Amino acid sequence: MAEHLESTAARSRRWRWPLRSLLGLAVLAGLALAGAALWLDSDAGHRFIIGQVEALAPETGLRIRVGEIDGSIYSEAEVMGLTLSDPKGPFFRAETVAVDWNPLAWIFNELNISEAVIKNARLDRLPDLIDTGKDQPLLPGFDIYIGAFRADNMALGKAITGSEQLANLSGSADIRAGRAMVHLDATTTGSGDKLFLALNAEPERKKLDIDAEVIAPAGGVLAGALGLERDLAVTVKGDGSWQKWNGELNALSKGESLAQITLEATDGLFAYDGNLTGSVMPAGLAQKLASPRLLIKGTARFENRLASLDLEARSKALVLTAQGGVDLGRASLDAMRIESRLIDPSALARNLKAQDFELKALLNGKFSELRYQYLLTAPQLAIGKTLLTGVRGEGEGRREAGGWNIPLELSVGTVIGNGELLKRLLSGFTATGLLRLEKDLLFAKRARVSTGTAKGTLDFEMRPSTGDFAINIAATAPSFAMPGVGIADIIADIDLGPGTGGLALDGQIDARLRRFDIAFLRELAGGLPRLQTGLSLGPDGRLRFTSLNVKAPDLMFRGSGKQTGAATFTFQGSGSQNSYGPFDLKLDGPLERPQIALLLDSPLPAAGLSAVRLDLDPVKAGFSYTAVGGSTLGPFSSEGAIVTAPGQDTAVRVDRLLVSDTLATGTILTTARGLSGTLAVSGGGVNGDVLFRPGDGRQLIRANLKAENARFDGNPPLFIRTAQLDADIVLIEGRSNIDATLRAQGISRGELVVGRIAGNAKLTNGRGTATFAVAGTRGSTFEFQAKADISPDLYRITGAGEFEGRSLRLARPLELRRVGNGWTASPTTISYGSGNVRLSGRWGGGDSRLDLAMAKMPLSLLDIAYGDLGLGGTASGTVKLSQTGAQVPVGDARLTVKGLTRSGLILTSTPVDLGLNIAISQRNAAARGIIRSPGGQTIGRFQGRVTGLGTGRWQDELLRRPLFAQARFNGGAESLWRLTGVETFDLTGPVAASADVSGSLASPQIKGQVRTSSARLESPLTGTVVSNIKAAGQFDGSRLVLSNLTGTTANGGTVSGSGSFNFAVAPGEGIGISVDVDARQAALIARDDFAATVTGPIKIRSSPGGGLISGDVVLNRSFFRFGQASARASLPEIKTREINRRADERPVRVRDRPWRFDLTANAPNRLRVEGMGLDSEWSANLKISGPVDNFAMVGTANMLQGNYTFAGRRFRLERGRIRFVGNQPVNPILDIEAEANLTGLNATINVTGTGNEPEIAFASIPALPQDELLSRILFGASIANLSAPEAVQLAAAVASLNSSGGGLDPINQLRKAVGLDRLRILPSDTDAGSGTSIAAGKYITRRIYVELITDGKGYSATQLEFQITRWLSILSTISTLGRQSANVRVSKDY
Repeated sequence: MAEHLESTAARSRRWRWPLRSLLGLAVLAGLALAGAALWLDSDAGHRFIIGQVEALAPETGLRIRVGEIDGSIYSEAEVMGLTLSDPKGPFFRAETVAVDWNPLAWIFNELNISEAVIKNARLDRLPDLIDTGKDQPLLPGFDIYIGAFRADNMALGKAITGSEQLANLSGSADIRAGRAMVHLDATTTGSGDKLFLALNAEPERKKLDIDAEVIAPAGGVLAGALGLERDLAVTVKGDGSWQKWNGELNALSKGESLAQITLEATDGLFAYDGNLTGSVMPAGLAQKLASPRLLIKGTARFENRLASLDLEARSKALVLTAQGGVDLGRASLDAMRIESRLIDPSALARNLKAQDFELKALLNGKFSELRYQYLLTAPQLAIGKTLLTGVRGEGEGRREAGGWNIPLELSVGTVIGNGELLKRLLSGFTATGLLRLEKDLLFAKRARVSTGTAKGTLDFEMRPSTGDFAINIAATAPSFAMPGVGIADIIADIDLGPGTGGLALDGQIDARLRRFDIAFLRELAGGLPRLQTGLSLGPDGRLRFTSLNVKAPDLMFRGSGKQTGAATFTFQGSGSQNSYGPFDLKLDGPLERPQIALLLDSPLPAAGLSAVRLDLDPVKAGFSYTAVGGSTLGPFSSEGAIVTAPGQDTAVRVDRLLVSDTLATGTILTTARGLSGTLAVSGGGVNGDVLFRPGDGRQLIRANLKAENARFDGNPPLFIRTAQLDADIVLIEGRSNIDATLRAQGISRGELVVGRIAGNAKLTNGRGTATFAVAGTRGSTFEFQAKADISPDLYRITGAGEFEGRSLRLARPLELRRVGNGWTASPTTISYGSGNVRLSGRWGGGDSRLDLAMAKMPLSLLDIAYGDLGLGGTASGTVKLSQTGAQVPVGDARLTVKGLTRSGLILTSTPVDLGLNIAISQRNAAARGIIRSPGGQTIGRFQGRVTGLGTGRWQDELLRRPLFAQARFNGGAESLWRLTGVETFDLTGPVAASADVSGSLASPQIKGQVRTSSARLESPLTGTVVSNIKAAGQFDGSRLVLSNLTGTTANGGTVSGSGSFNFAVAPGEGIGISVDVDARQAALIARDDFAATVTGPIKIRSSPGGGLISGDVVLNRSFFRFGQASARASLPEIKTREINRRADERPVRVRDRPWRFDLTANAPNRLRVEGMGLDSEWSANLKISGPVDNFAMVGTANMLQGNYTFAGRRFRLERGRIRFVGNQPVNPILDIEAEANLTGLNATINVTGTGNEPEIAFASIPALPQDELLSRILFGASIANLSAPEAVQLAAAVASLNSSGGGLDPINQLRKAVGLDRLRILPSDTDAGSGTSIAAGKYITRRIYVELITDGKGYSATQLEFQITRWLSILSTISTLGRQSANVRVSKDY
């Protein structure tokens, strides 16, 4: 027992010490806490609190600065120098914040402030804190009691309202134990802002009272804080109790109702019903969907900071319902279900239409970590003309910091409206990816997409506020089948977005055909093509194909296209085909059976085919075709059909192939063994047929054609007098058999005239010989004979001939050897005259090479190829060129030309020596040259460079790539002018020129000048000679502009003016001339039949067809001559037919670019008309037109004065009129009258008819027979009293009249030969003592006439006549008999 007690006591002692220790510790802790609490309310504690507060650094960027704390922190305290800052700096300052509060209430989760007063505060601007993405409670999680709150005269900065002003705030709040009593009253002194709220909700006392008013003027504090740009006035008023309360919310702006909502509360269940204008919603998508008004209706219940919502909203575009809970304390949603249906989808995106477009979503969790599930469906969705069916999208996820992650699984049944091609490509569309929503951007990266035929990735961006979106799809469609076209592997990169017509589409397509079912196009392509194109969607919802590029083994094409129907397209562009050259193509219709229009520039150069247009139209059994174009033989046209049928050979049915007047018809079958059929040829001087017959591994072509006087209207025309072709050609793989004979005579084509051609080729298994002989003219006579020994891989050619009287031969045989896929020419020498050319080279197989070495080679040899060239001189030097594929040929040329000239119909240029060096690389081409006169003086230099080659067709690049060149010349103009080939005018004399050239060869830009002081311009066609030409010109672009030029003509005339010469004209046009001159008494026309000295403006213009000389001038002095009536030869015309005519007779050459006149000429006087017995002066108004060497004249000339000579006797003209009627050559209509006054007789001579065939008639009063009248007129005596010589002269005159001016007239012929005006035979005169005499007279001037008379037996007399007026003359005679006389003669009509 004792032990038990002892142990109990011991245990008691052991527990007593720990309890004492714990109690002691508690006491110590209490004392420490009390001490700490007391210390915190000391100055040191206050500084400690300030330090802790200022050390706070929330993620929002808010910073607090405190000057000091005065008073007790447990009751009444004042915070001095309070400053609040955001990342941009301080925004709020308060001198004093006085607080009377109970901090111990916080132990019971209550903020208890009896009073809070802010003194001397200033708000400079609204804070701009950082959005951390973390949720903040909509209601605090503690009770609040604020007995009174006041801030008087708080200053507001300019950044808030635009001007400094003051604000007053006061209020109170008691939110505890399920009740809410809030009072707030705030006003501003300047902007008029007002905020008033009185809320008293006390369920236990069954009390509910709400009264609120907000006045927010535009530009005020509240409008700025809410982001409003207009006035806003909101009021909430109501009456009732907690069991039943009714109220109304109204919002107005400038008298317009923004919101009108009826409110109702029944035992804590709040109901609302009203409408909002769309403009109160946030700008963007929400505003679009709510416009013009949004009707809302629903209920809400608040319990323990949890709001249960039931909402229905409806607008013109949208119907939406929402049901669920909102935890205001945790800022979270609880089972919030949202269902929406688009009534007007165009509010979401332009041109969007839909059937039952619905979105359903379930939301749970805190706002910052919101979890969601959604489902989007639309049985039909249309964007413009694009219709999507079976649209479905779904997913589930949760919100993260900074945005929303939205998993997406999207599927589309079919895509209709953009044609069958897009339907097959896009139908069955599915997409799987992750959408991300950040602020106003919804996007997805690398989402996986697929359709029934393609698969790829998708990038997506959308602005929900505007509805704008952008989609990029990168996809592949392997083995995509296109019915009727083939199978292709397609790679696509497509951009989609909103467009004016609905859906905008832009992208790139790359398609490689693995099978091509259009046989015609497949053969044209030479294999399987690759297609690359830009793709877009037009406003009409149809596809557009831009930058279309097609490449195939034998074909290249660039163009564009568009979709024209559900399954129809049109494509057009240009390209090149290896066998047929450049072409333009237009394809229209279904891809499997399109209409095709094909234009080929030069599909078969060997036949001269050019501008060939082929049109293919689909028909039931294939294609019908029409073709037109040009060829060496002239224009051709054809029509027929390409007949295709399953299981049968394709047939080309030629219904008509017409070349000039020669017709070919027939049908050719394309069989597996080759071509089969016959073409029959007839008409136009050609008859025969061409047979095609296939065999095992061989193809026979048999031609039997015969020509006789065949003519083909080529350019130039081709004429064949006789020809026969007999040929059997058997094409065998690896070798051929040919047996052909050609014989022809009298072949002419332009300048080339071939007298005879004989050729024969006989090959067996690709081996044999061919001979060829040709003779004819090409500017001069030529002949050549050649023989070729032929084997499959080697042609050995020898030949010799003559051209222009010089020997032309192959000094060494020319060997053409096949090497791989190409041919090489072994070194050989061609000799011509005293010169020679050594050549070798290679072509074909992708690589080409040419080596030339010339020594004194006459340039006239070029006339064989270019008949109009007319070059003279000899060339020496080397040319080395090489080329890989179609790249730029590279190499150099070093040439020297001695005695270079150019000859035409009229002119030959002055010889010059030319040195020329040319170098071509892959990137550049350069040339340098020098020109020397025959005396060795350097008269010109030039150099040039073209850069930037190697990126395209080199022939085009040479013309269009950047050019830099320089040229200097100081010598005779004739050295260069005549090389241009312009023959209408010849320019000679010293010229100095300098030019710097940029731009390109096709469009040169020239800077420089040209000067001359004594040049001479002469036209051999018009007789024009202008001397002492002075001119100074400047180059402007491609033109030489002469601002001032002057010159003189014969007899002191002058010309002055300005003009330009364009050097960038089309090939063959020479130089573009545009000159305006002003002539003053200038002798500009001096032909044998017409001469003129003119005054007035004249324009000289060249053109592609030649040139034009035009103007309106006055003829100061002019001269016109036509044939005399008595000058016609009386030789008979005999019809002849020439036989054994040379087959190669050269045709007459005509000028192909003639110059023409277009002149209006006024001649008031001094127009001399001579010939046909006339010597007279006229006035005229004339229109001169037509070629300068065969012009026409239209107008009238009236006689002023003159004489008419007939049969040696001169008659005075009384009346005259000549009408020019525009014939060529000039042959005017005459109406001339002359009178002869005889003793007792009045005789009249009338000349009518034309200048070439005048008609002369005589009449008298009294009337006499013609021979008697002529006797009286010519000799002043009756026919019975004529001497023998006078009788002969009379007979000649009568014969002349009877033959219309023709016949034998020896006396008149003699008179003209010796240059006399009158020659006659006089009878003997016994009174004067003279025998039969000869009288010869000449007009010294217009008014003085002198006549000498002699009988050859010593008698002579001189007679002088001076004409005072037309009717008054003085006659004086002196004879060897010493007789003198002077008489006055008066002639007058009565």
